Amino acid sequence: MWTALLVMINVQTAQAAWPDDFQPRKDMLKLIRRDLESSISLYRGQERRKRYIRICDAKPKPYFPACEFNSWTISETDRASTEKSGAFFAKRCRTGYKEQLSCVISGLSFGFVEGRPSSNAVDPKGAVGDFRYACEKKKYAAGCAYLGDMYWEGVGVPQNDKKSRSLYEEACSAKDTYGCYRKGILYLHGRGGVSQDYTKAKDLFTQGCKDKHAQACIDLGQMYEQGEGVEKSLGKAEEAYNKGCLISSGGSCYHLSRILMQAKKKEKASLLKAATLFTDLCERKHSMSCYSLGLMKKEGLGLPKDPEMAHTLFYDSCAEDIALACTQASQPMLDRKSEAFAPQRGLDLLSKGCSLGDPIACVQYAGFLEKGKHIEKDALQAKKLYEDTCTKNQGVGCQAVGRMYQEGKIVDKDYKKSRSFFERGCWKLEDAGSCGSLGRNYYQGVHGVLTNTKEAFSLLKKACDGEHEYSCGLLGAFYAEGGSLVQKNDSKALELYERGCKANNIEACYHAGMLIVEDRIPNADYQQAWNNLEVACRMDMEKACEASKPIVYQVRFENVIARATEQKKCEIWTQYPGTEKSTRNVARIVSDTITIFPKKKTDAPLEEYTFSFKEKAYNETKTKKVASSVWNVESKSQSSLKMEFDHHENWLFQRFPDPIVSFAVDETFSKERNNNYSLFYSRETERIRKERDSRCIFVDKAPELLAENCTEIQALLGAQMLSTCPK
Repeated sequence: MWTALLVMINVQTAQAAWPDDFQPRKDMLKLIRRDLESSISLYRGQERRKRYIRICDAKPKPYFPACEFNSWTISETDRASTEKSGAFFAKRCRTGYKEQLSCVISGLSFGFVEGRPSSNAVDPKGAVGDFRYACEKKKYAAGCAYLGDMYWEGVGVPQNDKKSRSLYEEACSAKDTYGCYRKGILYLHGRGGVSQDYTKAKDLFTQGCKDKHAQACIDLGQMYEQGEGVEKSLGKAEEAYNKGCLISSGGSCYHLSRILMQAKKKEKASLLKAATLFTDLCERKHSMSCYSLGLMKKEGLGLPKDPEMAHTLFYDSCAEDIALACTQASQPMLDRKSEAFAPQRGLDLLSKGCSLGDPIACVQYAGFLEKGKHIEKDALQAKKLYEDTCTKNQGVGCQAVGRMYQEGKIVDKDYKKSRSFFERGCWKLEDAGSCGSLGRNYYQGVHGVLTNTKEAFSLLKKACDGEHEYSCGLLGAFYAEGGSLVQKNDSKALELYERGCKANNIEACYHAGMLIVEDRIPNADYQQAWNNLEVACRMDMEKACEASKPIVYQVRFENVIARATEQKKCEIWTQYPGTEKSTRNVARIVSDTITIFPKKKTDAPLEEYTFSFKEKAYNETKTKKVASSVWNVESKSQSSLKMEFDHHENWLFQRFPDPIVSFAVDETFSKERNNNYSLFYSRETERIRKERDSRCIFVDKAPELLAENCTEIQALLGAQMLSTCPK
């Protein structure tokens, strides 16, 4: 017996920390770690309260401080406050019970900022004392783990990797899951006297994430997202971030939202989830989430587009020193077409973005200096900014330096140097734009290199995979033509051309449209072709304008049909030009439903009709093209009452040879019920008139009708239902 007791004493002396066997305190430690993770912790509400109450009510003995959780709760938000938790637990640690977990919580409150040790915390040295007391005096493993963090960061104590390692290992041996997770950090970086071992780091992060340590989930996700020591997998990264988010970690939710927003396959539900999380985090003053929410509102990702709100979010995030937000906030101010155009303010924001470390801001600002646009021209300063950005291993800067030597405007033209910078930006720094610039040169055989389709394909594919959209437009040609490098695939070519078109690759716009015009894309319509050709035509590409002419008439007619039921507030009024006779609202059309109003409220009940598309046709004579559509109209109250009305668009192509500027003409028309004459609707004035000799009469004998907020089809069909014609 005495021998066994002596062995226990010796082991206890050698081992400072012991596993905690008091379950309510263990539960409290897990809970407080979640509660105080950071200012953006999403842990709140009834679930949080229930967990504290459960620990307070634990049998046979509770952990009593849990009962006082309101002492560190902000009542307005029902979230934890580190300031309040510090005040509450410091008394228990430093002057009261000197209880081990109270010391750990006091240390976290006074020594950590946003989940990690910080010299900007309230009392770093006091926190070290709290952790040291818990670890060395109370043999409490969590105290050892957090004391290890202080040595790791060199906060409140001299930085010492080996001391951190010793403390993490001690905590882990005592079954503190956080200490085990922190051992993974040692292996990830190869510090503290251990060799770098990604497998051990990954395994420890995986276990830490299972043990609900949010930062372990984040670190695991980043390993998979960046392919650091593991095979790159965005799916596994998303899974890890999601696990952290499920335990209310604001940081994990931010990374999850970011990866959902950036996914190539953007699903509506995922985007809505990202937007919801970003909104919640932004309300918690998380500036990167506000910036990301701004991107979603700017691009209409999962949310309606809202450029004004996006700009406000960018501007506010820039004020919090988010470099990317400064760059985004500057863009409308530097766009002459924007209502927010304010070039001097825009340049100030761009300069701030550059100084905060956004390489794109630096390159853009240098571009203004190079051209002397909105700022005094300073080619030497532009050159310096380009070179500095590249020297800092920012690929976009190397691309700019490569362009500088390629163009020879600021420096002497030097294709060898140009190629060298493009290669550095592409292969060493993974800059898609650098790959695209080099690939374009090989594709066209210009700027000091011979045409090399194999090299061009490799570089352009790398650029396109890196989301350099302009390069995607060039890559599309390989799939459109086919050959030894890739099989012909018109659908793939169209996808790539359209990506390039969105990045102002005008040739890509033209080729995207032509694939459809030439019937190489199954089930495509001329509207899609026109969407691409129109961009190129507006940029003065003559061949795109010419290619558009045979299809634009049909495209615009199809648009009239497609938006036939678009308006939901269409109203038709009687009109008496040249008289003082009062007008009357005689019909309302909501989408496809026409409601005719009686002259007096005591008159017959409202008449309601619905209309639907039946068919369309195209005809051509020697002088004009005619597009027509036929519409079914049915009474809601009398199922047997069914009618058909037509609608026509004319293009007098001999008189107006260019359909791009001559269609649609002002008036569109529909044959009256007796088919002798027509009703005409003016797009410009929104008025509906009859032909002079028509024997049909509008309601209330009105000579004209006014169709407010109506589509062409709604106006014409409404007028037909308001007409009486002799048989």
